[in-house]
Amino acid sequence: LDGDGYGDDNGLVIACSPPDPSYVNEGFDCDDTDPLVFPYQGCPGTDCGFFYGVEWGDCSPGSYCDNGVCLPCEDLDGDGFTSCDGDCNDNDPNVYPGAIEGCNGLIDNNCDGSLGGPTGNEVYSPDWTAQSTDGQTVTLFGLLAQGRTVILDLFAAWCVPSQQMLTSNFLQDWNMHMGPSGTDQVRIVQAAVDQSAGSVTPFISAAQWPVIVQDAEDLALLYASIGMFDNAVPTLLMICPDRKVTRLFPQPDVLPYTGAFIYDPVAAASLVDAGCACNLIPCLTNIGCMDQSSCNYDPAANCPGPCVSAIEYFQDNDGDGFGSVSLGTFCSQPNNSAINGGDCDDNNPFIVPFSEEICGNGIDENCDGQVDEDCPCVPGTVEPCTGSDIGACDPGTRTCQFDGTWGFCEGEIGPISEFCDGIDNDCNGLVDDDPIDGLTWFRDVDGDGYGTNNETVTACTAPLGYVDNALDCDDSDPDINPGAPEACNTIDDDCDGQVDDGFDLATDTQNCGGCGIQCPPGFTCAAGQCVE
Repeated sequence: LDGDGYGDDNGLVIACSPPDPSYVNEGFDCDDTDPLVFPYQGCPGTDCGFFYGVEWGDCSPGSYCDNGVCLPCEDLDGDGFTSCDGDCNDNDPNVYPGAIEGCNGLIDNNCDGSLGGPTGNEVYSPDWTAQSTDGQTVTLFGLLAQGRTVILDLFAAWCVPSQQMLTSNFLQDWNMHMGPSGTDQVRIVQAAVDQSAGSVTPFISAAQWPVIVQDAEDLALLYASIGMFDNAVPTLLMICPDRKVTRLFPQPDVLPYTGAFIYDPVAAASLVDAGCACNLIPCLTNIGCMDQSSCNYDPAANCPGPCVSAIEYFQDNDGDGFGSVSLGTFCSQPNNSAINGGDCDDNNPFIVPFSEEICGNGIDENCDGQVDEDCPCVPGTVEPCTGSDIGACDPGTRTCQFDGTWGFCEGEIGPISEFCDGIDNDCNGLVDDDPIDGLTWFRDVDGDGYGTNNETVTACTAPLGYVDNALDCDDSDPDINPGAPEACNTIDDDCDGQVDDGFDLATDTQNCGGCGIQCPPGFTCAAGQCVE
């Protein structure tokens, strides 16, 4: 019928040919309405792996059947449990068998098929006042607000066991009767009107938990107000921090009580754990508003409901959200107040903790005890700029502006061409070196006060070995220069371009016909010849 090539055995027909096109010669289809279900593919159900000619079979442990195929179980949320292990939501790591049940009534955390939280059938205790053994007055809600579990024990003093309280054999049985112990529990027991509180002294001294002794009639009134007092002994009530009441003895013995105590500590511990399991859940740590110091104190509050504590407020005159003087703690915010303190000027809304510091005004805007901290500079401060201060150069100075930032450099003097003024104008560390208005000086090798063009320098003053002229025609001989006298020696001694000028070799008897040729005495020079 589904066209998958396999038919339902219930429609078997034996014939030589198919009665119509809807018949095939292969059977064993366990669902002939679904073309995806056929032999070899598998049939859904608790059994897996139905194949043609093969028996039905179960998947091995740690696997499950998916459309006829056994697949391994996987822990998808990493909580240590798979769907094969009973994890009812393998996508939530807080949901698995054995998990702590939540108190919101929305999620089945422990996969037991029930939701945690109030069911509407819980019994809650009203507040109640007791007188402790040390004379202090305590309230039931006050104890619960501390996160304690309170055990109420109405043990009628007129019963036979009460007459045995001073016997040593009774103490062990009594302590067992009191149920699970722990520092988070407080026991409230009764003493008969006609007996002193001292009658329970042996019990108190042997107990391993805090004990409050209360008059029997007053304790009975609390039982009656709870509605779980049935005049039975022993009647042991447990009040959890969420005010929920549980009776630890669902079927207590009925008066007159003459036999030994019948008490199952394991069962009682289970009741305590089950009844107060919500104490382990964060949503119930404040147990409503039974704390009388809370702002929304409500003796009738049920689990859950966080208490709102009073908040300290500060006088806020400038409305900037910060104050300076504490007004104390309040449940509602007073006028002109803030929840933040630390305002160092409550008359200026711009002066407030964590605000941006304004540089240069000498005011601590952010109330951290510092003025102009983190500002680049203090306004009015002057400092040298970075640069050269060699010679006539000066980098100038910069002044801190009113907003605490540095201004531009002013008065800067940079290097210029060197002049003959006794100042290092080009700021190279040398004074009057290579000046643009300097004089040219000539090298005077022979030191006769005259130089040549062969070697010159430009300077403001003559360097050693230099002169201000280039008139020397032979700077290797100090006797040859423009100031030297001309001698008859075939040399231009005075550098005037002429040799032996001023001498008449034709008539000079000292240089007749040539320098240094002297005529004998009595002779004259004529035409360069000595004649007698």
